[in-house]
Amino acid sequence: MAQADFDRTPNLLTTFNHAPLSDVGEWTGRLDEIAAPALIIHGTDDPVLPFAHGQALHAALRGSTLLAMDGVGHELHRPDWPLILDAIERHTAR
Repeated sequence: MAQADFDRTPNLLTTFNHAPLSDVGEWTGRLDEIAAPALIIHGTDDPVLPFAHGQALHAALRGSTLLAMDGVGHELHRPDWPLILDAIERHTAR
């Protein structure tokens, strides 16, 4: 997997693009300001951002919908797409 990631990455610095997210204090206390309905898609077996993060975001965003994908990790695979697309379609049809 590491070799495949390396081969398809045009710029290795992009693998660190999440680093600036370490200082999130400025916006985490403002989630109640979001009025748009949100669809949160999160795998229950995500080793990078544990499922508790998705649950916490869902709890913090009023009116949000959580699609918990059982057994799914951090990456979404083609067999997951129908479930995700169906959830997006339902979410945007409101």
